[in-house]
Amino acid sequence: GTLNEGVTALPEPAMEIARQTRSMDAGLKWAALAGNQLPKVEELGLHRRAAPETLTRNGLRRLLALNDRLATVRLVGIDRGARDTLFELDDKDLKNLAHGLTERELARLAQYLTGLQKEPREAVLSAVAASPTRMQALASERVRAAVVASADQAAAVGMMLRTNGALDPHAIVEDFQLVRDGRVAPILMWEKHPIVILATLALIGIVLLMLRRLMFTRRRTQAAA
Repeated sequence: GTLNEGVTALPEPAMEIARQTRSMDAGLKWAALAGNQLPKVEELGLHRRAAPETLTRNGLRRLLALNDRLATVRLVGIDRGARDTLFELDDKDLKNLAHGLTERELARLAQYLTGLQKEPREAVLSAVAASPTRMQALASERVRAAVVASADQAAAVGMMLRTNGALDPHAIVEDFQLVRDGRVAPILMWEKHPIVILATLALIGIVLLMLRRLMFTRRRTQAAA
């Protein structure tokens, strides 16, 4: 019955999808999902990147309306939950993001956003959409876990996304106060200011050595007397 329905009723793009996937059922499902946009689905090869069950009609329509091959192909390749999260962006930002990040990075960004509250979530989306390279400041699992675990996620996100002030004493003091007040996870201080922390530890080490030497000299002087 399925074979007869496919042979007699399916348009050529659906038949081509069925041939490529070796599944008449896939051809039928893509035809039902895409409707008159099926030729574009076949042209872009979306059936080779995702199963029809991972898309809704509105989701597919949104992807095809981008009129951007690279963005559409990359976005269709990530899981539905991640894609729906990124759909919060407007088309311009969504295309910019898809061009700037790989499928893996897009999925990681979406995973990142799921653990954030509304304000920091919007801040991350806006910042990374405007400049995808800023995702590097948030990319590691350790940073993601620390941001999500911070009492003030908005402050943690703002701290990590700030592009200037890495050596600005005022910014460093503000970040230290955020950590001291328990608003931001301590590990983020290290992630944001490793050079400053290393320099501070080195300075403390030097001071301790000087004090030790001074105390040793005094003891020798007292012993000689």
